[in-house]
Amino acid sequence: SADAALTALRRSFPEVYATDDKLDLDVTDVEVSESDFFAALKKLTPAAHRAASVHSRALPSAFQTAFAPQLLQIARRLASVFPVPSLLRHLRLLQGDESHRSTDASPFENRLDLFVRPAFVIAGERGSGETSLIAPAVLHILEEVPVFSVDVQSMLMNPISKSMEESMAQMFQEARAHAPSIVYLPHLDRIWK
Repeated sequence: SADAALTALRRSFPEVYATDDKLDLDVTDVEVSESDFFAALKKLTPAAHRAASVHSRALPSAFQTAFAPQLLQIARRLASVFPVPSLLRHLRLLQGDESHRSTDASPFENRLDLFVRPAFVIAGERGSGETSLIAPAVLHILEEVPVFSVDVQSMLMNPISKSMEESMAQMFQEARAHAPSIVYLPHLDRIWK
């Protein structure tokens, strides 16, 4: 990939980014290695995160002590109904299991059929961190699953829809087309107020 080649170039010739002078480089000295691919992969932003608002983010370290047990409990419950590889991998890390067993053979395809549509609600008192800390951390550990957000901003900014209801219906259609997916409803109580 081009990103891996650029990573190899930065590794081979770090002076390129330290000067404005034109340099005479022999590009045959640039050898793209496996580590360059992995480094480039870490820098990539999934398409779902580039388009609009990004709702997922890791639990900030300042809140780990207060919210990590709650996140672990949610991850355990969620893994029983929505066992995607990224969730199973993060669940092992949250439980303190540092081993790197493969999650490629996920039970996801086997356990989830067309008639099972898992639903999961995270709710709490206003200001208790569910929408600002817990839900984004849950979305972060479900990084490989497409997220469709239903919030006032995304519904009003939809140029195709004539109403919020039509925008919501279109979003659910798109979520179904990309199943399995997540429909994220932050501040659901405020949408039609």
